Amino acid sequence: MSLLFFPLILLSSPSSMQVPCLHSIPHRGGTEYVVLGQDFDIIQEPRLLIHITTSNDQSGNRRKRRQTVDIFKSKPCTTDSGGTRMMCQAPPIDPALFSTRQLLAVLGLELDGVDSLLRLDNYTVTLHSNPSFQNFGKQSFSNTDNIRLTIDSQGGRFEFTEEMVEVLITPCSREECVCEDVTFQPGNSSLTCLVGTTNGLRRGSTLTVTAHIGSYNQTVGSIDITGPINPVVFIVPIVVTFLIIVVVIVVILLVVCYRGRQKDSRYKELIVEMEKLESTVARECKLGFAELQTDLDELTGDLSGHRLPYRDLKVYLLSALFPGYKDHAVLHPVQLPIQRQISSQKAIKDFHDLCMDKKVLLLFIRTLEEQRNFSIRDKSLVGSLLMVALHNRLDYATEILKTLLYDLITKAINKSSPKLLLRRTESVAEKMLTNWLHFCLHEYIVEQSGKPQYLLYRAVKSQLEKGPIDVITGEARYSLSEHKLIRQKMDVEVLSVTVEADDGLRVPVKVLSCDTISQVKEKLLDAIYKATPVSHRPSLTTIDLEQITSPRDYSILRDEDTTTVMDGVWKKLNTLQHYGVEDGAAFRLMKRNGRAPPGRTYDYPASLISSHAVRNRALSEAEDGTRVWHLFKQHDTEDPKRSPFMNKKMITEVYLPRMLSTKNILQKFVSDLFSSLFSVQVSPTSPVAYANFFPTSPGTQPPISYAPGSAVPMAVKYLLDFLDDSAEAAQISEKDVVHTWKNNALALRFWVNVMKNPEFVFDVNKSHTVDACLSVIAGAFIDGCSYADVKLTIDSPTSKLLYNKEVQEYKVKVRQYYQNVARLPRIPEDVMQSYLKQLSEHQAQVFRKTGGFVVESALYELLRYANKYSDQMLSNLRNAGLDARAQVFESVVRATM
Repeated sequence: MSLLFFPLILLSSPSSMQVPCLHSIPHRGGTEYVVLGQDFDIIQEPRLLIHITTSNDQSGNRRKRRQTVDIFKSKPCTTDSGGTRMMCQAPPIDPALFSTRQLLAVLGLELDGVDSLLRLDNYTVTLHSNPSFQNFGKQSFSNTDNIRLTIDSQGGRFEFTEEMVEVLITPCSREECVCEDVTFQPGNSSLTCLVGTTNGLRRGSTLTVTAHIGSYNQTVGSIDITGPINPVVFIVPIVVTFLIIVVVIVVILLVVCYRGRQKDSRYKELIVEMEKLESTVARECKLGFAELQTDLDELTGDLSGHRLPYRDLKVYLLSALFPGYKDHAVLHPVQLPIQRQISSQKAIKDFHDLCMDKKVLLLFIRTLEEQRNFSIRDKSLVGSLLMVALHNRLDYATEILKTLLYDLITKAINKSSPKLLLRRTESVAEKMLTNWLHFCLHEYIVEQSGKPQYLLYRAVKSQLEKGPIDVITGEARYSLSEHKLIRQKMDVEVLSVTVEADDGLRVPVKVLSCDTISQVKEKLLDAIYKATPVSHRPSLTTIDLEQITSPRDYSILRDEDTTTVMDGVWKKLNTLQHYGVEDGAAFRLMKRNGRAPPGRTYDYPASLISSHAVRNRALSEAEDGTRVWHLFKQHDTEDPKRSPFMNKKMITEVYLPRMLSTKNILQKFVSDLFSSLFSVQVSPTSPVAYANFFPTSPGTQPPISYAPGSAVPMAVKYLLDFLDDSAEAAQISEKDVVHTWKNNALALRFWVNVMKNPEFVFDVNKSHTVDACLSVIAGAFIDGCSYADVKLTIDSPTSKLLYNKEVQEYKVKVRQYYQNVARLPRIPEDVMQSYLKQLSEHQAQVFRKTGGFVVESALYELLRYANKYSDQMLSNLRNAGLDARAQVFESVVRATM
């Protein structure tokens, strides 16, 4: 019998047959083998045998390896009718036998007891593990396309022939759905096949693609059948969208037409209201132009021949160093326990000696600032206490301040934020700098810049009093601040009245019919006492206003009495109009007797409205449930249904002409003050040589000293030169940085603060309305000192638009001022030290006459911080090698704890 395993070559006898490497699928089997020979039809159950030899090595010795032969039988083979061809399918192979991806096997045949064919050693095959196909997911094809699929191997090349693989597509009964023409790509890592046309398949059908190799099969993806593009699919949505848009437009047009007809009924009413509004605006603009021509001499005439009401040195420094305090512990001797009085006094003296040591004092300040719970308020307080403790040694205080400022400069440069230097008071040095300027420039303010500052204050106050001022809200007709501007329409009558002075003379005064009684009393006091300090005048609550109707008849006018008008819960303050006072009325101010006036007394002059808190208290319900108002009721809510034209409160822009006229009236005083602060021109009292800087007889006059040939105070020149030197040492060449330092140190930190708070320098009462106007002017000063140019728009704040022209002029003057000061001769250190010592002696003499700061009290207050952080201070002293000073400090702390 001759055998041949397809596709092998038939040899003459089975013993000489050779079989190339055949491939089989082991796990499932099913690979078909064809055997050619003769008389196969007489065999009952021919079977294909596969012999697999495996070895077991349990001891690790090659010689002791044990070999095992596993034989797998196929199902009975089938033969053709002629008995010359036999087809056999490979049996399934146990996958546990595969230690590698491939395995060598020997074929054999079981033919009715023919033992010689059970194992044919010349016929070997290589068995491979199951192949793995990469799933290509879901792909879409048109039902008119010829589909060519590409199937990739997952994890290597395919180890079978193209004839062994079959790709089926289900469900599909058409021949065109059979994937034919299976072809391997180069490298045997992928194969392709052609499905053929899918025309006739229902669009939306999904077909599954499965690869078969023998009995093994794997789903490798799916196919979605799509049809040709139907233009109706696109046309229908477009038509529907167009129809919807048409419907929406028609609805909008209907709504607009409906609302238009609805508004027609109010058209005539709105036209009337618009005409009224235009008339009101025209009247306001006309008044604003007339006010622009006001004679400025009227505002300054009252000051001729009168000394300005300066506060004394102690009150001025107390207001500057400790804002909000009318009294402070540093003004009084230290109150020590009797049992520890001697030891405490010695401890305070020792602490004073420690503070006179520059290393110790600097270490003390730095130790405090290192503490996380040392707040900004503490830093400000310590900066003030240090200046009080060292006010007798301003030369020494200056050296401490310079060292601390240089530390701040270094820190700001290291943080890459040099422009932020001295912008806020966030360190002891910054507060000390402000206080140092107050000590050094007080006499300069009194002799030079004080007069233009006081004239500006009086000009603002007088201009505000020419129009109505609501004592409850602080709003005024002639305010520079849009937030404090009366925007309601009102008619006011100016009344010329007289008041009887202490000497019996009649003094003419102008008042308004809408003024409250307290406002009238304040205006009368201003007319009688003129530039007399407020503290030397009678208090409004201690005097009554009497209207003289005949030589023997008079009536007392008060803010509230039995005639006060009530409107529900609202109570209106009494005004001159309420009492029917006419032009030419005569008044006198009489000391109030011990009898309490009927009802409540509302002494709310404009000068006493100092904060929103007063307004809020006035608006809140009193004990009897009433609410007080003056010019206009301040409702908590507005009725949103009211017409915008029915609301008498007009927009701020309408009143810009009035604000502009007020600004122009006051501009002369603003410019005079600015020129006095930023001018280098020679002062009439300025000496020409340092030898003449100081008075010949110490104590007779303060040592007002200027830089040679200029009106620049020595302290200002010294400070600006120090900033220039510090910038040069830090290699800062940017002009804007140095300019910003000088602004923050001098203009913003000192001059703007003094200008905005005239009550620091003068014995006056500053109202909230005046403060709002001064804040606008101060904002112009700040913008004028700034180096950067900010472009304004129509949306910029009104205050910035109001002074935009002047700000541009101020910028040029300030830059020129700093350049001129830098060109002045430098002040030698010995000259500056001598000046500071003499200034300290002069102020000490003033304090001895009028009372002043107590150094021991300031030191005792500082000792509270020394005791609180004593451990850290002792540690830093010892680390700095100051052991002796550490022992003294420890004894001081122990004696004062």
